[in-house]
Amino acid sequence: TRYDEPVFTRGVRAIAKDRDGNLWFGTSGNGLVRFDPRSGRYRIYAHVASDPRTLSYDNIGALWIDRAGTLWVATDFGLNRFDPATEEFRRYSPQPKSLTQYRSIAEEPGGVLWLATSSHGLHRFDPGTGTFTTFEYGLPDPRGPGHNRVNSVHVDGSGAVWAATFRGLDKFNPRDGTFKTYDSRFGLPSNTALGILEDEAGYLAGVLAASITQTNTIGVVGGLLVVPPVERFVEGYI
Repeated sequence: TRYDEPVFTRGVRAIAKDRDGNLWFGTSGNGLVRFDPRSGRYRIYAHVASDPRTLSYDNIGALWIDRAGTLWVATDFGLNRFDPATEEFRRYSPQPKSLTQYRSIAEEPGGVLWLATSSHGLHRFDPGTGTFTTFEYGLPDPRGPGHNRVNSVHVDGSGAVWAATFRGLDKFNPRDGTFKTYDSRFGLPSNTALGILEDEAGYLAGVLAASITQTNTIGVVGGLLVVPPVERFVEGYI
C-alpha cells in the first residue's frame, strides 16, 4: 500500500514504531506524523512559534522509543518528549534556541540518551534531570570524539557507546569521560564512518565510505567494517 500524502513531499528522515503499533514519521520540514496502520488515519504534529507545548522545530533528524515507551523527537533545534495523555511536547535543549541538528539517538541501559549532531559533536542527555553534557572536538577540554560531525551513535549489547564520525569510529570511556578515535591509523580503510550496526550475535559493523574485501575476522564487506564482539578494537589489534 502506498500513502502519497502532501506531508511526505519533502521526505521522511526517521521512522519509529510505538507499543500500540502506531508508526511515527519524522519529516524534512513538515513536522511529525503519527500513522495508524489499522485505520489508515494519520495526524500531524507541527511547530507553532507561539506555543511551547508544540515541537521545537519541524525538521526532524531522529526518533526514539525508549525502554519506558516514551517517544523522543530530535530536531534541528532541540529534543522533544511526547506526552500521549495530552498529546503535547516538552522541549529540551543544551542552550535556549540553540542549533543542534540532531541526526541519531541511542539509549544507555540506564535510560540516558546520546544524540549525534551534524556539527556540534555528541550530546548526552539525562531524562531524570533534564540536563545535557556536551562532547565536542577541539575544545580546551579535549574529551570529545574525533570530529564534530557525528553521523550516528550506537550503544552496543555490552552498554558501550560508539560514534560514527567524519574521522572514523569513536568509543566512549565512561571511567574518564573521554573518547578513543579509531581511524585509518588503526587499519580502517576510510576515516568517514556513516553508521553503526550490530547483529544478534553482537558483531559490530561500522558503515564506512569504502568497499574492500573482508579478510580474517575483521574487515570490510561492501563498506561494512565487521568487528566480532570479543575483538572490539582492543589496543593494537588492528
